[in-house]
Amino acid sequence: MFLVTVRRDGPQWNHERPIEGQEAFADHVAFLTDLLEAGLIVLGGPLEDDRVIYVASAESTQEVAAAFARDPWEGPLVRLETIEPWTVRLDATRRY
Repeated sequence: MFLVTVRRDGPQWNHERPIEGQEAFADHVAFLTDLLEAGLIVLGGPLEDDRVIYVASAESTQEVAAAFARDPWEGPLVRLETIEPWTVRLDATRRY
């Protein structure tokens, strides 16, 4: 099952710094790399505003929420906004 996760900048996000200049950047990258390698995150990236979208492959919203709760940035630098099930109807990577 795919789930779309929306996260926003948290209260301690410094908008005057690039992402690489945020506190504990290396720890955050290591965390996300672990989720990618585990297959939990399939896709991810920022939108034009302060939101970041992740597409997760998981059995439940609880599984995704628990995973993102372990992010060293969760709370002060980013906050989880929503997790919603996503039904893929079109997929150019698969041939039907």
